[in-house]
Amino acid sequence: MLISFIENSFYKQSNGDIVPLKNGIYGDSQFYKGEGDYYLMNTCNKWTAKGLSSAGMDISTTFKLTAGSIMDYLLKQNIALADGSSGC
Repeated sequence: MLISFIENSFYKQSNGDIVPLKNGIYGDSQFYKGEGDYYLMNTCNKWTAKGLSSAGMDISTTFKLTAGSIMDYLLKQNIALADGSSGC
């Protein structure tokens, strides 16, 4: 489930509190400490693909390294839904 995926991606202290790191660059946005490491093959785009997968979408997370690869997948899903096919 997507909500559980997002919740579990936050690093939590022993008391269950999440750890704020610093203010973001947009309005009231905020950065938090997360679970896992960020590196070339584990980016925010890979995290997004994993989130979509947790929500039941049939998306491979293997090569989802760019925002474009995520958006291409979503565009294909939208086209498939519009023409009545399953999109898989």
